[in-house]
This record gives sequence, C-alpha cells and structure tokens, in this order.
Amino acid sequence: MAQGQELFLSLGELRAEVELRDAEWRAAHLTTLRAVTTLAEHINYNSMITVTDEELGVSAELDVDYWSEGELSSIRAEADRLAARVSAEADPPTLAELRGISERSVVLNDRLSDAVAAARARQWASQIRVNMAEMVVDLLEPITGYTWDGDATFAGDDQRGAFYSKLKHPDQSEIVVEIAPDEDGKSCVIHVMSYETGEPDESQRVTRVKAITDSLREQGLTGTSAAEADNADPAFKDFTRIRQRPAVRAVPERA
Repeated sequence: MAQGQELFLSLGELRAEVELRDAEWRAAHLTTLRAVTTLAEHINYNSMITVTDEELGVSAELDVDYWSEGELSSIRAEADRLAARVSAEADPPTLAELRGISERSVVLNDRLSDAVAAARARQWASQIRVNMAEMVVDLLEPITGYTWDGDATFAGDDQRGAFYSKLKHPDQSEIVVEIAPDEDGKSCVIHVMSYETGEPDESQRVTRVKAITDSLREQGLTGTSAAEADNADPAFKDFTRIRQRPAVRAVPERA
C-alpha cells in the first residue's frame, strides 16, 4: 500500500510536470506562430510601397525586391522556412526551436525594414543620377561647344545601374557622361569620357572636371566625385550596346 501510494504521488507529480511543459510549449508555439504570421504579413505589405515626390506631387509604386536587389525574396524564403517548421505536425519543433524561431523572426523583421529603406534610397539615387546627368550636360555645353545629342540610357536598361548621356561636337568629337552608383547604390560617381577626333585638349579636360566638381560642391553634393577617364573605352560610345547589357563601369586612371 505504501509503495502504491508513493507511486501514485510520483505519477501525479509527473502528470503535473507534463501538463506544465505542455502548456509552456503551447504558449511558445502560439507566440511563435503569431511572430511568423506577422512577419509574413509585413513582407507582403512591404513588397510594393508607394513613394511620393513632394515637390512634383506625383506618386509611384516601388518594387522593394527589385530595388533591394533580391533582399526581400531572401527574407521571404527564410520566413517561409520558419513558418513551415512551426506548422510541422509529424515532427513538431522543440521549445528551444520555437524560441529560436521567434528570435529569428525579429531579426528578419529588422532586415525587412533595412531592405525597404535601402530600396527607397536606391530608387531615389537612380532619379538623382538622371537629374545629375542633365545638370552635367547643361554645365558642359556652354564651356565645351558640345551639345547633347538627345541620347541617354541606363546600363542594361536597368534603373539600378549607371546612367549615360552623350554630347557631340560639330567636328564629330564626343563626350560620354557616366553617372554611376557607388558600392551601396546610394550615392554617385561621375566619369567623363572624351573621344576627340583631333589632339586631346588637356586644359579643357581639366577645366570641365573642375567646373563639375565646383558645381557639385556648391549644391552640397560632397559625397559625389567627378573624374576624367584617360584612354576612354570606345565601347561606351555605343549606347545600343549599353542598353542591351550592363556595361563594365568606367574606371578613370586619374582623379
């Protein structure tokens, strides 16, 4: 009788412990399920966002995955794997796994916020490259005698890439202006490539780069650099080719 009573008490304790752990697991599972569900909702909500140009009063849809260069897809893929693990019935996750998934969901949510911010910055920088190319062309025309030939394009017809604009001289000399994104895609680097039919005019090259640099400084664009490329690659004259595929960035030999 004593042994039976002791066994009964032990079983009661075991049952209480099992019920406690089951309740703890269920609570953690519910919390984690909410976390991965909320994350999925945030991903879907932020896949396309509206951006507005306050000055022009126009709005447009921004594809976050495109402008984040696939970061949103990477986040979505991992979020889907986490959600599938939480919902696994044949081999349910352990309590430790559930806690780890909840923590990872927070990290992914932060990554999502960063991806959205980067997408906004890169889309804005893309528009800045177009505006800056126009500014450089307007600046070069009166001091060089060249005129814009009406041709401009993004490399590979991809707005995330470098933007090119071309000026021509009556003697058939050409200048190609490349406004390229920097490494993180949020700022610009200006390369001026000259293709003279006669002897290169070094003094004029120095003058126009200085004019561009001074103009950038006056507008507060201290993070943007300008340089003239020595021995410019003739491939950059072919805008049809540049449109068809991303061009290798022009790297000037001197600043």
